Amino acid sequence: MRRINRFVLVVLVVFGFYQSACAGLSQRVVYHYTAGYLAFFKGDFKNASKHMWAVFPLVKSRDFFNELSDVLIYRGDYYKAARVLRKAISIYKNDKEFYYKLFDVYTILRDKKKAEELMAVIQKRFENQPRTLKGMAFMYIKNGEYEKAYPKLKEYLKLKPNDPAALYYLGEVCLKLKKMECARDALKKAYGLAPNNLRIAFSLASIYEKEHNYKGAVGIYDKLPKTHFIWYFMGNDYYLMGDYKKSFEGFEKAFGLSKRVDYLEKLMFVGIRAGMFDRVRGYCDDFSDLVHESDRLKLFCGIAYRDNCTRAFGYLDKINPKVAFFDEVVYVKIDCLVKQKDWDKLKTLIDSYDKLDYYLYASSALVRHKMCKEALGLLSVALDRFKDQSKRAKLYFYRGDIYYDCLKKRDKAIEDLKSSLRLNPKDARVLNYLGYLYIDEDIDAARGVKLVEKALEIDKDNPYYLDSLGWGYYKLGEYKKAEEFLKRAIELFGHDRESLLISLKHLARVYIKQKEKDKAVETLKKARDISPNDKEVNKLLEELR
Repeated sequence: MRRINRFVLVVLVVFGFYQSACAGLSQRVVYHYTAGYLAFFKGDFKNASKHMWAVFPLVKSRDFFNELSDVLIYRGDYYKAARVLRKAISIYKNDKEFYYKLFDVYTILRDKKKAEELMAVIQKRFENQPRTLKGMAFMYIKNGEYEKAYPKLKEYLKLKPNDPAALYYLGEVCLKLKKMECARDALKKAYGLAPNNLRIAFSLASIYEKEHNYKGAVGIYDKLPKTHFIWYFMGNDYYLMGDYKKSFEGFEKAFGLSKRVDYLEKLMFVGIRAGMFDRVRGYCDDFSDLVHESDRLKLFCGIAYRDNCTRAFGYLDKINPKVAFFDEVVYVKIDCLVKQKDWDKLKTLIDSYDKLDYYLYASSALVRHKMCKEALGLLSVALDRFKDQSKRAKLYFYRGDIYYDCLKKRDKAIEDLKSSLRLNPKDARVLNYLGYLYIDEDIDAARGVKLVEKALEIDKDNPYYLDSLGWGYYKLGEYKKAEEFLKRAIELFGHDRESLLISLKHLARVYIKQKEKDKAVETLKKARDISPNDKEVNKLLEELR
């Protein structure tokens, strides 16, 4: 009975439309008209458009034009929809809905000329109406004309200041125009009006991320439904904040919901950065099927097990040697063998590749473990193996560093650094290293300054070289110049706190020589903030009291 009643109701409605729209028309349209509306009410838009289009030239009903154009737009028949709407406008000249609908169709079709012509008519007929301004702005956005869209959106928002969609588009337009403050303000207001709108929330969070306001981005994500990608975004932002524990938790929840390999890769990477090797090893064991699919996961498992070379190599040996990160694979193997002091396997591993960087990395690993003589021997082997001039220059540089910094053999270090410069006289690192050695060891400060100046000609504004030059001028008694270069170095060091500490101590000594006690104390206090137990800093502060 319900089905019969519903059918009767539809027939009566259709009949009513027919009576009003088709009065006086030939009986031949009855079939198409009735069939079209029956299909329309049943949601069969394909047949609805077919039958309604058949009687379109004969009907002049406002409702008919609206419904037929809607069906055609839904079906993607935009050219037919445009024809229907043009006819509707010719009959109903003051019905703005037809104008705006036709404008939207032209915009979809990217017919800029017709859209602009129609908008001119709309402006003249419906001047300064909010929808006109919004429509123009959206047309410009569709065409990528953001400079034109911007003022129209601003005008519209004066009339409709609480339209979250318009505020969102203003934010996006401002981003395209690189107006970051405008974008942030518009999206913040849009978010305040529609906090559950995912598109607005994501756009504002991305603004915060661009501004490195990761805490603000996390605050937005935290209020959204916790899907796997929301947890992923939060994990990523926590990582960028340096909070590896919360980052690990975020990626862990993202992986738990999705079991995606790329999420597990992020999870293990952060776990390694956080030193959570037990947790990473657990994932290696529990998800061995996924580890088998990813060379990157095999690398992370190798790192997590690098205290056990047999287990680590079980993962590392299965990695495709053509992967972009294969150097990391070899470096982990080197670390593992150095820790176990397995010299034969280490030498066999490095010798199996014709790559200088593996010798250099292995020598650095040996130095980190206070095995200076072994590091020196390895580089000497490399000098016998490599005949290329630039490679030999590098080897002499690294060997000179080991002689000076690790074995405390200054003369041997100078000899190797000079050998490096003979082979590559434009290596800024070697010029600076040798220059600083001459300065700091009071061998020949003037000659050291010249070497550092050459380094700065090659690598301008390098803070390490600026510090060397400042220290050189200090040794020469040219304190104003020393102050200038040391202050520039301090400005440029950034996050290298160890080097910043050295430069602050150098600058404090310059101020002491210039009898500027207050500046010296202030500089030393900054140094003490970095390293409260530094003996040199505390001794100088005590002397200045």
